[in-house]
Amino acid sequence: MTAKGHFRSLGIIHAFLLITLSAAAIVSFYLHGQRTEGEDPQVADETTTSLLLVACIIIGIVVIIAADIIYKGRVKKINDNENQDYDHKLSSFKSAVIVEWIWLLFANVGSLWCYYLTGNNVILVIFIVLWIVFFFNMPTRKKLVKDVDFNQQEKMKIFEQSEIAT
Repeated sequence: MTAKGHFRSLGIIHAFLLITLSAAAIVSFYLHGQRTEGEDPQVADETTTSLLLVACIIIGIVVIIAADIIYKGRVKKINDNENQDYDHKLSSFKSAVIVEWIWLLFANVGSLWCYYLTGNNVILVIFIVLWIVFFFNMPTRKKLVKDVDFNQQEKMKIFEQSEIAT
């Protein structure tokens, strides 16, 4: 598969995950708002709400840091293995990005679940921050070349394919 094909597939996956997260947020917000007026809109009590808020903040920070560390570790493995060919480097980079996204998705879905249980708007803000981090985590050709060691011919291959398409 060419670099263009890898980036196209990553773009499709990224867009799908963003749309799915957005839809899940809308559904969670809607369901929370649909609770009857006679009921307490919070499923969790104040202590549980406080604990979930602290847990969401800690998990959000830890996941952002862990996802970055895991991504960099996987990229380091790509760079340490000098015998990898061009296609294997692209596939390994794609895997590293997807693993990083999985970690970010875990935190996003967890914060949505906590929002649904508590109705705490701070948790909704945490979800939005995590969603923005995920949104801006789309890999680019420049990031690929910056992170993964390619020889000059491979770098030209990556950028030539993108310029031909435009």
